[in-house]
Formats: sequence, C-alpha cells, structure tokens
Amino acid sequence: MAKFKDGSRVTGNLRVDGTIIDTSGDVGTSGQVLSSTGTGTNWVAATGGGSGTGISNYIKCVGTGTPTITTSNASNTWISPSWINTTPVFSNGTWTVSATSITVPNTGVYLVNVNIQVSTPDTNGRYSPEVEITVNGTKVGYRAGHSYMRGSQGHQESSSNQSTILNLSASDTVGIEWRPTCTGRGNTINMDETSSFIEIVQIV
Repeated sequence: MAKFKDGSRVTGNLRVDGTIIDTSGDVGTSGQVLSSTGTGTNWVAATGGGSGTGISNYIKCVGTGTPTITTSNASNTWISPSWINTTPVFSNGTWTVSATSITVPNTGVYLVNVNIQVSTPDTNGRYSPEVEITVNGTKVGYRAGHSYMRGSQGHQESSSNQSTILNLSASDTVGIEWRPTCTGRGNTINMDETSSFIEIVQIV
C-alpha cells in the first residue's frame, strides 16, 4: 500500500484499484461520498447528511383562470388571488396544491421563484401593479413591482418576477398577494395565466 507524507502531492492521474478508507477505517457503501470532517475524512450519504432532501423536492405550477382585480382608482387593497393550476407542470416529493397556495413537504431551506404577467383591457387605465410572496398568508417583505402600464399609450401588459430563499417548516403554505396600485384612470387588471408561474425547490 502506498503512503504519502503530509503535504505530498500526486501530479497527473491517480488510479486506485482497491478501496479508499476514511479516518475511522470505513470503506463506505455504494452511493456514499467521501467528506472532510475538518480533521480527517468520513464516508457519508450523498445528500451530505443534512436535514433536507436537496433537489429531490421540487414543484412548478402555472396559472389558470385569469383572475381579475376590479377596484376604484383610490384602492390599493392587497388580494390573494385564486390563480394556481392544481396540476403541476412537474414535481417530485409530497406537495399539496390549492388554487391559492402550495404546501411544502419538509422543514428546510427553499428557493421560491414567481413570475406574474398582467394586462388591462382599459385603454385609459394607469397601473403600477405589485406582487409579494406570502408564507401562511403573511407577506414576507420582498415586493416586486411591475413596470408602469398606461393604456392610452398602448402599454396594457406588464410582468414582474422575483426569487427569494426562505426558511420554511413542514406544512407551511406559500402563495402570493398582489394589488394594482392605481395611479390614474381605469378599474380592471387581469392576470395572464399562461405566462404566470410559481416554482419551489428545497435546497437544504
């Protein structure tokens, strides 16, 4: 068996015909990876032994139903729309989907991506819509604003997207709230479901 002193190096290719033994004398099992402990090495599960399940938990849902906000010019009321298609585009893991939110399966750290496309039929409408991610019905403080729409100038569509990382517990629900923030005339704004989506990925 070849042995190397501390600080020695191998230049070029290294071929190991036998097993690699960690500090405790283990050779590991199929699917494990060799991880540093800071003072040595240890064979561990490929997920790293963390509390999450990595990218094995993920989901993407698109919008449906073309939700509408009808409001007076002075109204800036936040609304939780019924917009999510409850059949995911794709998913892995145990997710529960409703028209307004998605329930996460495990406690962990999640990446949440949201894209919302909106339009207005009001040729005189003026809007600067806003969208915010919610957890258990409470806005988390990361707000995305759409670009200004001015119907009289042909600006009747807009979109916004945002990504954030959240610490979530099992059974937490993730959704959105939005409001039109009317700045002028008009009273109708629609979500375009075919261009709107929400993605959630457990990363830890």
